[in-house]
Amino acid sequence: YRVLSSDAAGNRVTSADHTFTTAAPPDTAAPSVPTEMTATAASSSQVNLTWTASTDNVGVTGYRVYRNGTQVGTAPSPSYSDKNLTASTTYSYTVSAYDAAGNVSAQSAESPASTPRRSWLSGR
Repeated sequence: YRVLSSDAAGNRVTSADHTFTTAAPPDTAAPSVPTEMTATAASSSQVNLTWTASTDNVGVTGYRVYRNGTQVGTAPSPSYSDKNLTASTTYSYTVSAYDAAGNVSAQSAESPASTPRRSWLSGR
C-alpha cells in the first residue's frame, strides 16, 4: 500500500510502499474420530490401549482417554497404558482427538477390557 496526501496549497507527498499480510482464518475443524480402538489387559492392574491416529486440517495435538465415560488421561500418540486398576473388573474405553485450537473430535467406539483375577503365585 502507498498513501498519497496533499495540503490546501497543493503540495503532494507519497509515502513509502508498505506490505500487509492478513491473518489466517481460525481453525474451526475438529480432528477425525479415532478408529480401531483396542483395549487389552496387560495384567490384573493394567490395560493397554491402541487406536488408529486421527487426521486434522492443521494437526492433531493429542488424545483424551476415557474409562467408563470419565476422562482418565491424555496421550500425545495413539496409545495409552491405564494403570492401577482393580483385578477381575471390566472397563470400557473410548478416546477423542484434539488439536492446538481446542477443537475436539467425537469419542471413538467403545472398547471393553477385563482385567484378570490376581494370581497370588505370580504377584500379578
